Amino acid sequence: MNANTLQNLLEKSPREVAREVHKWQKYGDKDYFTHHLEPVAEFSENLARKENYQADLIARRIRDLAYLHDAPEDTNLSGEIISFLFDEKLGNDAEILNKRHLNEKRKTKDEYFESVSDTIETAIVKTADRYMNIITLPQTETDKAIYLFQRYGEEFEYFKKYDIFPEIIYSALSDVHIQLILQEKISKDDFKFTRF
Repeated sequence: MNANTLQNLLEKSPREVAREVHKWQKYGDKDYFTHHLEPVAEFSENLARKENYQADLIARRIRDLAYLHDAPEDTNLSGEIISFLFDEKLGNDAEILNKRHLNEKRKTKDEYFESVSDTIETAIVKTADRYMNIITLPQTETDKAIYLFQRYGEEFEYFKKYDIFPEIIYSALSDVHIQLILQEKISKDDFKFTRF
């Protein structure tokens, strides 16, 4: 990231920074910020409050992390830069949610989900992120919806293994499974996953 771009981000909020760094990214054919990051941030904050993280500071920190959770993976805004712009914890948590190590090597599923489960902030944001990914599947092209539903079903095992709000992910998968059956994108016998 060049000095001018960094200077431009210095006075911005996490929300504004996320909007800026993801401005060209799409979520399907829609704006990524509006159709993914905003709903993930809202869901994250609501889940934090539901889980009795009532303090405004904690709920706001979780919302900030939700806005920035994909930045290290999808943009040139690293956890180190997020730490510089805001604070070290926010940068470290954003980097935890990156599926790649700093050396660009992909994390194993166990490495990734174990580290996500280490803090309530990263667990809440990952849950919100996956929940939003799942509930948008019925609006996704059939082949991609089937592929992603299967992948998310397999990843559900890690949400269970590391106790990252598995009941929320299970509920979303179950609801979408029914919708995909009704849309005749899959059959009722496709993709068996066990609750607990």
